Amino acid sequence: MKSLAHKKILGISLTSISFLLILIYTLGLFIYPDLKIFNVELSELLIKGTIYVLILVFACIIGYIGYNYLKTSPPDIEEVLREYKEYVRK
Repeated sequence: MKSLAHKKILGISLTSISFLLILIYTLGLFIYPDLKIFNVELSELLIKGTIYVLILVFACIIGYIGYNYLKTSPPDIEEVLREYKEYVRK
């Protein structure tokens, strides 16, 4: 089980990351949208990055669902018991 200190560090880290994202998006989309980074406007870079991450997450979810459909399911317990009884009879 995770210790209390580990949970606090994780909580502080997640909160800090969320505030940093809010700050970056506020600056990039509203305050300095025309700021150039690598000859690309910051607002355009943020929007393209967000769309990329959303599509990546969506593709991973679809892939995971497909992977779960491809996995073989365990045999029914009745089938296992029937095979066991046949094996014991021999």
